[in-house]
Amino acid sequence: MTDPLLNQVMEHLAFLGYSNPAIPPGPPLGYEVINAVHPMRMPFWVLPIARGALFRALYNLSDAAKQDRSEGLAFVNDLNQLAVISHYYIAQDYLFCAAWYYGEYEQRRFGLFLDRFFFENSLPHRQFRDRAERCIGPARHV
Repeated sequence: MTDPLLNQVMEHLAFLGYSNPAIPPGPPLGYEVINAVHPMRMPFWVLPIARGALFRALYNLSDAAKQDRSEGLAFVNDLNQLAVISHYYIAQDYLFCAAWYYGEYEQRRFGLFLDRFFFENSLPHRQFRDRAERCIGPARHV
């Protein structure tokens, strides 16, 4: 990785047991991306943006959520009311959880950010289990 922030983020993630496998072939992105994969936690991507890094995890929407968009949107509203650093949104057939880390890497500050991102990324199944299972299926990583 040529981006200094992404290098430091990947080193931190590697210490926590994450790997960065290649993203399947497709159209070129035009920027570097960390494809953070862990054997027991939800995978996510990290993208450089606006002098920081955008962390984004995604869930597939269930057929029920695709058919009843109002339930999916109500679910997103409830998640966003509890989230502090993250925001949830629906795009196409996915529910996204995204958070932005701004500035340079500082181990303690980044660790606090990452802990909160992990906590908020687990909100759907931890806080709204029945609705989460209807909208995005059973928990794979919590």
